[in-house]
Amino acid sequence: MKIKSLIAFIAVIALSFLSFTLLLPEEKDFLHKRIFNITHVEIKDGVPQKKDGYR
Repeated sequence: MKIKSLIAFIAVIALSFLSFTLLLPEEKDFLHKRIFNITHVEIKDGVPQKKDGYR
């Protein structure tokens, strides 16, 4: 009898926890798939910069 009440208590705790997490506002980016635009510029040491970029 004690095992049944323990299982019921754990089920109530788990159900209340799950319902509480569902009621909270979720993140807009749930899977953390943010898009970052990154620009990479390479500067070489000792080489003068070209005036026109198509040579």
